[in-house]
Amino acid sequence: MFETENDIEEMKAQNLAKGFQQDIQKQLLKIGVIIKNVNQSIHFDSEEACQKSHAGQWDRRLAINTSKQKPYNNKRRMH
Repeated sequence: MFETENDIEEMKAQNLAKGFQQDIQKQLLKIGVIIKNVNQSIHFDSEEACQKSHAGQWDRRLAINTSKQKPYNNKRRMH
């Protein structure tokens, strides 16, 4: 997480985003979490954006983003 949107833009301008995403992916792999498309799955956010959109309520902000994900269906198909 970054403090401001400008911080995110500066990080991207310095071509650091891909390295951060790869580092996150490596750490998640260590605990068995596989991410197929890092660019679609890992996003950078800021305290500034959360304050503007959700009055600093990260739980509400993250719930909006994760609710777009399809739930995992653990039911086995019978043929």
